Amino acid sequence: IATDGDAESRVISHIPGNYSTFDIEWGALSDAKFDEWLSKETEADAMSNPKAEHARKETLVVNDIDRFHPPLADWIYDTFTFIPNWRMDDGQISLAEVNGGIGPHVDNYDVFLIQMNGSRTWQVGKRKIDAIEERDHLIDGIDVRVLSDWKYEQDEDNTQVEEWVLNP
Repeated sequence: IATDGDAESRVISHIPGNYSTFDIEWGALSDAKFDEWLSKETEADAMSNPKAEHARKETLVVNDIDRFHPPLADWIYDTFTFIPNWRMDDGQISLAEVNGGIGPHVDNYDVFLIQMNGSRTWQVGKRKIDAIEERDHLIDGIDVRVLSDWKYEQDEDNTQVEEWVLNP
């Protein structure tokens, strides 16, 4: 789906630990670029290559997966019946290489995280911030909405196939 020109996809990249380096590339991936994704660094590779820790890392994000894969749409609507339809948006998939990520940001909707495999540390803020505070803490000069001076309250170290809900 990430190679389909009708899909909304993007690659977000940054150098870990340097929020001002976040960048975004919009649009479908070429077949060659997608093949590169299939060979991205694994956890075992990262542990054996200390230089890789400070290299630019990428995360692929694709929206509206449920529109391209109807069984996923059925699963979403059958599983999350406790949420009114007007609060449902889309199914989204992100693939991050080791130390990749999309940066500290605000989601203005319910997020259901389902980790398929691998391990990931999710850093979650619990305090609600309004739109003005969010705007005041965005890093200037980059095309990604990344918050500066962000403090997380919950560290979720996820190594199992698991799901959980993050409310707006």
